[in-house]
Amino acid sequence: MIVGSSTEKLMPVDLHRSLTDTIYERLVDAIATDKLPPGARLNQRDLAEQLMVSRQPVSHALHRLKATGLATETGRKGLVVAPVDLVRLRDLYDLRTEIEGLVAARAAAAVKADHANPADLDRLKHLIEFGGTIGADTSVLDCILADVEFHLCLYRLCGSAVISEAIAPLWPHFRRSMGKALSIYNHRKVSWDGHNAIAQAVLAGDAEAARKAARVHIERAGQEAVRTLTA
Repeated sequence: MIVGSSTEKLMPVDLHRSLTDTIYERLVDAIATDKLPPGARLNQRDLAEQLMVSRQPVSHALHRLKATGLATETGRKGLVVAPVDLVRLRDLYDLRTEIEGLVAARAAAAVKADHANPADLDRLKHLIEFGGTIGADTSVLDCILADVEFHLCLYRLCGSAVISEAIAPLWPHFRRSMGKALSIYNHRKVSWDGHNAIAQAVLAGDAEAARKAARVHIERAGQEAVRTLTA
């Protein structure tokens, strides 16, 4: 049975992971890529059939979506994908601008003090290389996952569990806005140029340059997300 307005079904889940976590992540990805657009009905039975799992973990995942704010209860349709609140989105990006500037600066400071994890540094370089290969034929989901992983890598280099935990509940909303912006090919290059500027400053151990590059990048990303969603 088709969910939402897309004719593309969701892929079955990997049973080696926690079912609830896997289903939740799959649904967030579907919302971010518009397989489940705003207003799409989130029917527990239909989703369980598509994902080839029982209804109970789907129910738990839907409760998480609702708690996150990506799903909302309506009258006759029941649980549906929530619309995008542009005022809230702007506030989230304002907050993220401040946090990501701090994260990039602390990551650069860790590099300068030789406290950075070499594996994370290698991962950062690999992601920048991957960003250079992104083209018009790269799937939106691959673009989103790479974008998220780049920023999570900075959080790991930053070394603050408190900062990571504070922003963790907001990532589903950022993934959704990323999907809108990264569906536009021209913005993909702008986005990865921003990532490259951040990475070069971090790898050079230049905290202030990293802070400035991160703030500029997030401000632009927020503006593009709002512009795309308004259009």
